[in-house]
Amino acid sequence: MSKLAVVGARFSYPGGFEALKGASFSLREGEIVGVLGPSGCGKTTLLLVAAGLLEPLEGEVLLDGEPLRDQLPEARKKLGIVFQEPDDQLFNPTVKDELAFALRQLGLSEATVDEKVKAVAAALGLTHLLNKPAFALSGGEKKRVAIASVLVYDPEVLLLDEPTAYLDSRWKKALESLLIELKASGAAVAVATHDVDFAARVTDRVYLMVDGRVAAEGPAREILSDERLLSEAGLEPPGPVAAFKALRGVGRPPLRFEELRATLAATLARRFAFRSRSRLPRSSHRFNR
Repeated sequence: MSKLAVVGARFSYPGGFEALKGASFSLREGEIVGVLGPSGCGKTTLLLVAAGLLEPLEGEVLLDGEPLRDQLPEARKKLGIVFQEPDDQLFNPTVKDELAFALRQLGLSEATVDEKVKAVAAALGLTHLLNKPAFALSGGEKKRVAIASVLVYDPEVLLLDEPTAYLDSRWKKALESLLIELKASGAAVAVATHDVDFAARVTDRVYLMVDGRVAAEGPAREILSDERLLSEAGLEPPGPVAAFKALRGVGRPPLRFEELRATLAATLARRFAFRSRSRLPRSSHRFNR
């Protein structure tokens, strides 16, 4: 059974813009799902509907097989969402207050709050910023605070909208490791992004969205190596896939650069071995008459 599911959701914003046109997606425990597509395709709206922050005009959202609306507000502690723009999420006086806010709302002791805040701050490189006001931080720092403010209360379902926005390569790798750890712990994670390389590194399944609809769904390797599908969604294939095909690779395209390096090394080793064998002198036989 899916941990979280959006079924046939339709949603329009004031003014008549229809952002979702019957979109569906599901998320299982211990799984990272990617929702990919160009800007304006409905990714953000789908996450907001999945989090119960927007009510669909049609369709429903199910949490543990039951309507989410019937489980609110208690279900809020099970769900965590990180907005694309951190300024839309941060509102407390200091970084420490921001990270402690949800924990205090849950009624945890100050000792427990302090312990959890220190742990998540260390994981995302925020320890030296705890007493600073969030508005004074850089874009990347704000993004890490927004992510930390949700991770700190260990939601069962984590929804991230463009989580790599504002992050440099170091913190993208750190986020990748955190998401893999969450998956291993049984959390259900959805990542809405147009960063196909990040999706290739962390996702198990992928939904491609075009114009408010799900255009394709399937295993990440299958979807992210299909240039036709990606092109229809306005996306380029991940770097390793593009490089593999440019080199006329044969077989399953690699999604990660580590896989690409291993594939190229194996190919070069086979070619070297073949050429070495082909250059060996043929044995000669002399016959005495």
